[in-house]
Amino acid sequence: MEHLPGGQLMFDTYSRLGVRPTKLVPVLRRTGQTPSWGVDDPRGDR
Repeated sequence: MEHLPGGQLMFDTYSRLGVRPTKLVPVLRRTGQTPSWGVDDPRGDR
């Protein structure tokens, strides 16, 4: 982040349980996006 030294990275995630119903959301279907994985524990060490 040389251009923005005070910048932050932010993103949104789904849990594994929340990924499956996203296929029913019309807005996501129209974009052609199909989430295929989720994050249950953001720390990743459990």
